[in-house]
Amino acid sequence: MEALPLSGGIRFLAALACSLAMATAADQPIAFAIPETGRITLGVFDNGGHLVRVLHRLAPETEFRFGLNGLISKWDGCDGGGKPLPAGRYYVRGYLVGDVAVSGEEFLFNDWISSPENPQILKIRDFALQGPSDVFLLADVVGGQRVVARYSAEKGFMWQVSLPASEKSARVLLENSNVVVTEDQRRISFDAASGENRGETSEQIVASPVEITREGTRRLGVGDGKLFLSEGSGEFSAVDVPVPVIAADFGRENTTWFVGRDGDTSFVGQLDASGQLLRSLRPEATEWPPVLVRTARADDVFAVLDESPAGQRLRVLSRTPENTWAIDWARSKSNVEEFGFLGDRPVPAGADAPVTELEFRLEENPLTGTKSTIRLHAVSDANGTRIETPDGLPIADVSSLTDTIRTAIHRDKEPDSLRVLCSNGAVVEEFSVNGIRHVLPIDAGEIQLP
Repeated sequence: MEALPLSGGIRFLAALACSLAMATAADQPIAFAIPETGRITLGVFDNGGHLVRVLHRLAPETEFRFGLNGLISKWDGCDGGGKPLPAGRYYVRGYLVGDVAVSGEEFLFNDWISSPENPQILKIRDFALQGPSDVFLLADVVGGQRVVARYSAEKGFMWQVSLPASEKSARVLLENSNVVVTEDQRRISFDAASGENRGETSEQIVASPVEITREGTRRLGVGDGKLFLSEGSGEFSAVDVPVPVIAADFGRENTTWFVGRDGDTSFVGQLDASGQLLRSLRPEATEWPPVLVRTARADDVFAVLDESPAGQRLRVLSRTPENTWAIDWARSKSNVEEFGFLGDRPVPAGADAPVTELEFRLEENPLTGTKSTIRLHAVSDANGTRIETPDGLPIADVSSLTDTIRTAIHRDKEPDSLRVLCSNGAVVEEFSVNGIRHVLPIDAGEIQLP
């Protein structure tokens, strides 16, 4: 027999060892009985009680052969990675998962998100207001992307388009019925109705101060805490505002809305054509301070983006018959890096010490007459989020989303139920798992590998 190269010989010997193990293991069928129908999770454990292979993962009965002694499976003598295991005694056990139900309850702490298909907004960078009900958002989303999207308070998201993520200054404008996203010298235009990309140009739009918006021949800019106006092709001239200005937009009838900084707080103000302060709207001490203001110039409507370490909130306000301002609608997004449960209530931050594992009583096994318990925790990885035992046997799939970065569990009101919170950093989704008592242990015996 011709000698094999060293690497080829190693591969040959490994394959031969696995084949021998498979032949030996296959001679010992795994047979077990179940008292009722359900999904079956079955694993192989070594003599130290460590899970070395998941043979069946919430499998239907049709995945097994039927024999005189119940269902029949087999094991090839290898671990989950296909590597042959050493000689020794191995044990096969698992669970029959009966009437266990998983239901998605709601999306928490992010009003922009009502389904997984919505943009998973982490932070709004800028926005433009079109009428009383629609906004165009420039936002950072999960996955390191930036999107421009149209949102309707009545219909939800109408379209979204991904943009390259950027650390540069960026803003969104309305211009000739188009949405224009600007980053330094770059302009990307989108059809306001459909989101169709209408091309990119490199027009000089950044000046000192930074130009915020245009209206006819008038231009508005903000820089170094000052407000600037320009008429026609003239240079910018500063407007005498008694406080530092951090954001501004043109309003109706030659007025200007701005966000001003007053000491440690900020407020929204409106100037008339001569620069005199018409009104100011100051937040309560407990409210998030404003950072951006945008207007719908065809209507007496404006919108404010508030921001604090706790999150962001966008409010759209309109003038009432009593000449006051009322909130037409609002959407908020809380920062959820530290979410969990406070008592029985999900909270975005300030939660109780997290529960990592819960124990439940199971129903009596009709075949053995015994009662037992099961301990469960939540696990998230590239396959999604699931409930499993501490030794790694899956009991219920909770979510198929693969970008979950944090989970929390809590015992629910029913004694055999729990709640699961999953987050991708943008939103927290709540699930309920009910009927855990309908899980029954399976003991499928042992296998001796020579």
